[in-house]
Amino acid sequence: SLYKHINPYLKHENILFNKDSKNIIYIEIKKDKNVYYRTFYSMIKKNNININYPFTVILENPSLSSEISDFLRLCHIFKLPLIILTKENISGILSKAKKQTKGIDYKNFNLQITDKLPELILVGFTKHSDKNEKDLIKILNNNNLALVFGDEKYGLSQELRYKLNCSFRLTPETKKPLRASHALCYILGIYTSRNLWLFFDNI
Repeated sequence: SLYKHINPYLKHENILFNKDSKNIIYIEIKKDKNVYYRTFYSMIKKNNININYPFTVILENPSLSSEISDFLRLCHIFKLPLIILTKENISGILSKAKKQTKGIDYKNFNLQITDKLPELILVGFTKHSDKNEKDLIKILNNNNLALVFGDEKYGLSQELRYKLNCSFRLTPETKKPLRASHALCYILGIYTSRNLWLFFDNI
């Protein structure tokens, strides 16, 4: 239905698309009582937009295969090194997580299981911090950042909290804060949107 509505408009505007086209069309859809949509396009004569994510991700003491699986998937998609920080033997839940997360070539995936912290700037997340996303944005382009997340049941250990270089509050919610994998998605979304705006401003 959208194709039938949009394609005549594009032809009228002399905007032609084919399999070799370098043009990109964006469609935004909103459903209220009716379905509304709007389109805008970009005639970019460049390769696809590549955003490099300069982070290392640290997950402390995961106890569920599902949370490890979520982090494996996210770090694979965004090409992020993943460190699982633990003194426990997690081979069983890690193996289960890998089975749940299909399509990852672990030979080329940067995954470490260790009980030692890397020599990076450790950035944690807590609802008790007086710094928020505006403060976080100021440091996100630092190449030495490690984004540190705790177990989804208990959060970061007190020992690791003391070792953080800085911490930030994500969203105004205090009773039900984001799950660890959702928090990582949220941060990646902030970083991506910021870099996309910078990209389009330079076109």
